[in-house]
Amino acid sequence: MFKKGIEPEWGDPQNRIGGEFFCRGNMDPEQLNGYWNNLVLAVVGEYLEGEICTGSGSSSSVINGIRVVDKSKGYPMYKLELWVNTKDLSVRERLRGKLMDVVVDGISNNRKLQFDWKDHSN
Repeated sequence: MFKKGIEPEWGDPQNRIGGEFFCRGNMDPEQLNGYWNNLVLAVVGEYLEGEICTGSGSSSSVINGIRVVDKSKGYPMYKLELWVNTKDLSVRERLRGKLMDVVVDGISNNRKLQFDWKDHSN
């Protein structure tokens, strides 16, 4: 799910200037569905960005899109991704904190997910 006009590819100009937060792990379908629903609602409702962008002096949106990638090969392995158009460290760290909290909210038997960063210009 990406903003209109932005392709889920590293080569897209809006993605190339930023990167992605990703979490890869063994998730059962119920957990994955819960994580994905939380992520979609947080992005569509603009909860994740909230004061993050305005606190950095920018009023523009930094989130380009989200996706889930099935990495399963005989066992349930998935990758959740949040793609952004900034490399600003302070914005990224505030966004990561909210992301880690919102994704697991209300999920039973949840575990603390770790979101790592991947720069798209590399």
